[in-house]
Amino acid sequence: MARLARNARGVAVIVAIAVVVVLVLLATRPPFGGAGAAAEPSSATTVQPRSTGPEGLPETDLPARAPPPAPASEGTKPAAPGPEPAPVPATQLPRDTPLADVFDELAHRADQGDADAACRLAWDLNMCRLAAALSAAGTAALDDAARAAPGSPGEAAEIRFLDWFHRLDQRSRLVCDGLGSGQLGQIPQRMLQAGRLGHALSMSFFASGAAFRQPITLAHAEPMLHLQDQAFPLLQHAAAAGEPTGLFLLYRACSLGFVNTGLGQIEVGRDPGCALAAALALRDVALGNSAREAEEAILQLLAELDGEAIAAAERQAGRYREATVRSARQARDFDAGIFGPDVGETCVPAEAAP
Repeated sequence: MARLARNARGVAVIVAIAVVVVLVLLATRPPFGGAGAAAEPSSATTVQPRSTGPEGLPETDLPARAPPPAPASEGTKPAAPGPEPAPVPATQLPRDTPLADVFDELAHRADQGDADAACRLAWDLNMCRLAAALSAAGTAALDDAARAAPGSPGEAAEIRFLDWFHRLDQRSRLVCDGLGSGQLGQIPQRMLQAGRLGHALSMSFFASGAAFRQPITLAHAEPMLHLQDQAFPLLQHAAAAGEPTGLFLLYRACSLGFVNTGLGQIEVGRDPGCALAAALALRDVALGNSAREAEEAILQLLAELDGEAIAAAERQAGRYREATVRSARQARDFDAGIFGPDVGETCVPAEAAP
C-alpha cells in the first residue's frame, strides 16, 4: 500500500509539471495567423508597428473584394445628369412661338453676341408694334379692293396687300400676346444691336429711322444719337453686303445729299459717284417705279460725271451686284413699300406648306 501511495504522488507531480509546461507554451506562442503582434516585445528586440486597414488587420492581409452593396433602403442611385441640350437657334424657333415666352432667353443670347437672336427679337417686336395699326390698314385695303375695277392693277395690288396682311395678322395674334410696353419699347435698341452684329436688313431698317415710333422716351436717347452718327455708314455696310433695301436707300441719300429718317434729315452731302454706282446696281433688284427712277437718275449722272468717275462708279456697281447675288434677296418695287414684305418674315423659319 505504501508503494501505491508513493506511485500516485509521483504521477501527480508529473501531471502538474506537464500542465505548467503547457500553460507556459500557450502564454508565449504567437496568436494564430499573426506574426507576434499580440506578444510583448522582448527587451532585446524592437518591433516596428505595421499599418492597419479599416478592420484592424495589416493592410497586406486585407482580402481583395468588391465594395459592399448599397443598403436596400437607398435603392439604385441615379446616373449623373448628361450635358445640357444646346439651345435652339433663334432662326429655328417655330414661327408662332410666343415672344413673351422666349424674350429673356433671346435678349440674353443677343447681349452675348448672337446675331440671329437679336434679329428675331428686333423684327418680332417690330411686327407686334405694328399689329394694331395694321388692323385699320387691312380694313381700308378691303374697302379699296371692293371699289377697284375688276381685273385692274389697283385691285391686284389691294388683293396682294390683303393676302400679306392676313398672314401677318394670324402670326401676330400668336406671337405678340403677353408683351409689355417696356419690351415693345426696345425696338430701336434691338434693331441697332442686330445691325451691329452683322444683320444687313436690320442695318437698313435702323438707318431709315423706321425703328423709332411714337412715343419716343428717354430710353431712346442713345439709339437716336447712334442714328445721327451712323445712319449713312450703316447704309454703306448694308449695300456692300448685298441688301437691296440698303442699296436703294444709299442711292437716295447720295442723290439727295441727306438720309431721310422720318424723324428729320441727316445731311451727308451729295455724292454723284456714289449715287451712280448704287443706281447701276439697282437695275438687278428694283422693279416698277423704283426701277424707272434709277434709270432716269443714271442718265442724269452720266452727263454730270467725267470718264474716270464713271469708271470708278461702274467698278463699285459690279461689287454691289456680286453681293446682291450672294444675298439672294428678291427684287421689288421699293416705292410700293420698302420694308413691308420683311415685316413678320425676318429671322423666322419659312412657313410650312399646307
